[in-house]
Amino acid sequence: MIRTLAAGLVAGVSALSPAAAMAEPLTPIVHREAVAHSGGALDTTWSGQPRAVARQVGSPGSGGRPATLHCHWQIDLEIVREARGGDAQALRSTARHQAAFEVRRPGWCGSARAAFAGQGTARDDALRAHLLRHVAQDTKAVVAEADRLHETAPRVDRMES
Repeated sequence: MIRTLAAGLVAGVSALSPAAAMAEPLTPIVHREAVAHSGGALDTTWSGQPRAVARQVGSPGSGGRPATLHCHWQIDLEIVREARGGDAQALRSTARHQAAFEVRRPGWCGSARAAFAGQGTARDDALRAHLLRHVAQDTKAVVAEADRLHETAPRVDRMES
């Protein structure tokens, strides 16, 4: 009995080692805004795709030793931006943000899943705030890219006779 239990714990630790991770897709976060530009407003959409990864860290305590076992949930956010102006040319970019939101809970990741799910409102608020901070910084890049496009666009001069 003791050998079976010990073998099960060792198998559980090796199966859920820090290298092994559970990825869980979450609902995308979308923000739309018209960015003012001298060539006309740019209809811009930022779409943030969060990806949750759970990593089992540490080991269960044995023989009077304290347990260091905990689950580290981390949400990375990939933000895709698409801006379109009146000329219908699209300006696209992708940015990846690691650890946009993190939760640590003692114990096994399987038993901490409910605690992570209970963080839904805080998680969603943190991810939306992260996306909006990115939008505030990226708006300048959208305008700069649109300026470069308009500068390099071929001009057609017509002469009237």
